[in-house]
This record gives sequence, C-alpha cells and structure tokens, in this order.
Amino acid sequence: MGEFLNDYYNWFTQAVKALEYSVHGRVWEPPYKGLVVVGMGGSGIVGDVVYVLATEVLDIPVTIVKDFTLPKWVGEGWLMIAVSYSGNTMETLHVVKEGISKGVKAAAIASGGRLIELAVKEELPYIQVDSGYAPRSAFPALLLSTLKLLKELGLGLHNDLKNSINVLRNRERADALAEEVIKAVAGRIPFFIASTKYYPLAVRAKNEFNENAKVLAKAEVVPEWGHNDIVGWEGWREPVAAIVFKEAGNEIMKFVADHLKASGVPVKDLEIDGSDYVGDVLKWSQVVGIASVKFALELGIDPRVTKSISRYKAFLKSLLKLD
Repeated sequence: MGEFLNDYYNWFTQAVKALEYSVHGRVWEPPYKGLVVVGMGGSGIVGDVVYVLATEVLDIPVTIVKDFTLPKWVGEGWLMIAVSYSGNTMETLHVVKEGISKGVKAAAIASGGRLIELAVKEELPYIQVDSGYAPRSAFPALLLSTLKLLKELGLGLHNDLKNSINVLRNRERADALAEEVIKAVAGRIPFFIASTKYYPLAVRAKNEFNENAKVLAKAEVVPEWGHNDIVGWEGWREPVAAIVFKEAGNEIMKFVADHLKASGVPVKDLEIDGSDYVGDVLKWSQVVGIASVKFALELGIDPRVTKSISRYKAFLKSLLKLD
C-alpha cells in the first residue's frame, strides 16, 4: 500500500512527464461555438478545474458533463474534451459517441482502453497518458495533458504550466501540511469549504477522503454556502470539522472561517496564495491526497480498493447490456 502513497509523493515527476506527452491525430481549429468537458470521478475533476479557468479566459459557453448524455444545445461546432483515465468509463464513452453523431469536434485524454481506440478510429486528437495509476492519483497527468491539448486546439487557458508544477517539488512541505489536515479530521466528518473559484479543491478533497479513506465527507461552495449551509451549523451535533480553503484577500472566506470558529466548530484554515490558479490546485490536491491515503493507512484501510465503485460499474454494465 505504500507504493500508492508514493504515487502522490511523486507528482512532480508525473507532471514533468505530462508536459512532454505528444498530441496525436488531427488538430481541430477554432472558432468553436462552445466547450464541453466530459469525465467522471478522478478524471471528471479535471473538467471542474478547466471550467473555472475557461470561464475567466474564453468568450464562448463552457459546460461540464458528468452523465450519460449531452445537453440538447451542445452540437455541431462545439469542442468536446473527454477525460477518462482508464479509457473505459461507460458514461464518458456514451457521451463521446453521442457527440460525434451530433457533429461535435471531440478530443480525448486517456491511458488506453476504448476511448483511445475510438480516437484512433475516428482520427480524433488525443493524448495517451501513462497507465498503472488509479485515476485519482494520476491527476497531474490528466489535468496538464488536458490543458496542453486545449492549447494545441487553439484554446490556451494557462501560459506557464512549467512554472505551475514547481509547487510539487517540496514533498516534505506537502507531507507536513497533510499531517495538519489529518489531525483536523481525525474522528470527525470533514466539511471542505471553498469559494466558487476554488470549488474544485473542495470537491477534490471530499472525493479523496471518500475513495481513499472510505469516510463520509462534504463539499460546500461559497457564496451559496451563506444562503443555506450556514444555518445548519447553528445546531451541529455530530463530530465534525470544517476545512476552509481560504485564498488571500478574500474577505468572505475569512468571514466563513471566523463565523464557524465563533460557533464552536473545529476549523482548519488552508491558506491559498492565489497568484497561480493551476499551481494552487495542484499543491492542495496533492496535500489532501496524501492526507487521505495516510489517514486510510492509519485506520488499517487499503486506500487503493474501491469495492462499492466496482459494484456500481458492474450494475451499470448489466443495466446497459454492455460487453
């Protein structure tokens, strides 16, 4: 199980290699009517990050699909980026095939599987990342490859990825921060709270603790948090902890942390620099990933195994009568 933890410790090496991957197949060219990013789970979180970046940079509609079907209004002239680490994610494959039938310009990121086979057959642009990881531990490869592919297709969202990955060099610092997170969540249900801009981090943290440590966790997004969830804390009774991603200069997130502390809630602030969005996401995703794996190991749990997800996939395969 220790080798799985090393997958997170070695994210810098993984990231460097990701920037060197080749783009295969044809190259689509703008203009595009819109951008849709498709993916589930550890692959799907890439879409959340791309969505935030794209909505601040692009002047076309951007949407995410974590489902079996495309919105009706996504069609010819749209660009689709499909991310599936295994290349066999049923929901993603279904959406890609639908998109191709509707004239969408599809592109793919995967380590192999049916998605790469489809990309080769249809002459779609694609990047094939290294295999051998769990999708969640391959996050740098998936995110950086997606951003690289988008740039190749005329939609550059970030100009200095080589600089952004430097936050992954300091393994000792990441490990120390992970220990702080573990201390904060031990014996408690973690609530990860972030602003709309950093909501992918809250979702990522929740997902990591779900999959690796097999614990319940929740993600909340501010400012929506201030119109519903904030009231729930008035009567909190369970052993809970609030983990607040607090970017520099955001007075609303400071209010969130201060309000919860005043309510007697155990709060852990995770300070986000805010100067490099991709760097922030990579850094704190590594921290919560390490924390979730080490927490699992402390509990005597194998972080690699996700029995319930396997059961769900088997159910889908039977339901959809797939081979």
